[in-house]
Amino acid sequence: MTLSVFKQLNNQNGSILVTVLTVLSILLTIFVFALTYTLTRYSVHTKDKNMLIATHLSEAGIQNGVNKLNQNIFTLNYKYKTLNDGVIKVSKKYWGPYYLISSTGQFANQKIITTSIIGSYPDSIFLDAVTVCDERYPFIVAGNTQIYGDVNTGFLGMETGRIRGEAVTSKQYHQGKINIHQSLSTPQIDTTALDGYFNSVLSRKTNCKTFESASMYLNHSSENIFEKTNSIEIENNLEMNNFSYESNSNIHSLFVNGSVEIKNSSHVSSLLEIVSEGAIYLKDSSVIDNLILYSKDSIIIEDNVTFSGIAIAHNKIIVKDKAKLLYPSTLLLLPKDMSVDSDNGIFLESNNQLETVCYLAKNQDDSTYMKDVIYLDTLTSVVGAIISNQLVDIRGKVYGSIVTERFKFEQPPTTYVNWAKDLYVNRVLVDYNFGLPLFQSNTSSQRHIILREDKESL
Repeated sequence: MTLSVFKQLNNQNGSILVTVLTVLSILLTIFVFALTYTLTRYSVHTKDKNMLIATHLSEAGIQNGVNKLNQNIFTLNYKYKTLNDGVIKVSKKYWGPYYLISSTGQFANQKIITTSIIGSYPDSIFLDAVTVCDERYPFIVAGNTQIYGDVNTGFLGMETGRIRGEAVTSKQYHQGKINIHQSLSTPQIDTTALDGYFNSVLSRKTNCKTFESASMYLNHSSENIFEKTNSIEIENNLEMNNFSYESNSNIHSLFVNGSVEIKNSSHVSSLLEIVSEGAIYLKDSSVIDNLILYSKDSIIIEDNVTFSGIAIAHNKIIVKDKAKLLYPSTLLLLPKDMSVDSDNGIFLESNNQLETVCYLAKNQDDSTYMKDVIYLDTLTSVVGAIISNQLVDIRGKVYGSIVTERFKFEQPPTTYVNWAKDLYVNRVLVDYNFGLPLFQSNTSSQRHIILREDKESL
């Protein structure tokens, strides 16, 4: 009897011990899980907080750089520490007709780099609808012209006219003031900026150590061509066929001695410059973002392409076949000489709305000789600015500003000098100040504006 009771007590004690150990094990598991979860959350929170601080530091570096540009005291590279032991590194380069400011914000073990394209804050004439600088002819409008905003002309002013017996322009064709000036001049691209960029291009090409002795073909399965180098020279042609590439922190360069085709839904978003001796073709619904395309011949943007970058050419820039330009796209034509080719210029024929700044420079050989034109067809509209040191022929709608040396209108066999027919310009509807390329300034200081920002974690 006593032995049986003793065994029963031992069994109960064992059950209690097992129960206690099980409960302790569960509690320990819960504790370990809670501790791990808490530490993980703390680590994630700390990382997120450090990344947020690094982001703010990199953005502060951009703003500091813009302030220094406005004060004309920007050095090429500088670095400083913040009170909370953060580090900001800022550098400035020329990027086509713009500045490119890079700012790296570092806090604890997190780094964020912000790259910004910086342009000119619009001058007062870009608050007006139309500015015509040629003082030798009056500015004459005909047909169904509608101008919403102020007009600047030479001392001969603005008049209405009729082409081949058409009806007189409505008296309500202009809503705004007419400002008569004794002297007007078309804004000039800052040659310091452009020369600085072209010199940096020449330096990168001279120091390029990777050479492709044939043509280069890139597609969706191509490896990262910039994994080991930032610059590649290609002997013949470059073709991107359904090719994708993205990087917004480092400048990469492709120097092509032939022509370039980017097609078949390629998607390239990068600080990439493609410098080509031949023509550059963008086709087949490709998306091109943040690139500089520089052709010593022509650039053709077509076939539903979406372009948001900088296009620089010497002969022609053509936008057609439903192609789209998104802000802050820039089309820049720099004529080399007085070519007998009368078809040179910027031709906007996409049957779409284009967000862009178009700039046509003077002829290098003779700045008084005008033959090149910015042409806007009837089914295409522009939101932004059209700036020509030569001619414009505007048939479509412009929401923004036109600043030109002279208008022209052709109705074969007659060319009407400084005439515009069915002109539609509406500056009133554009309520923002679009950034412009860096222009020459008559003052020691110039206001600058951020056109776009891109961030990347390092």
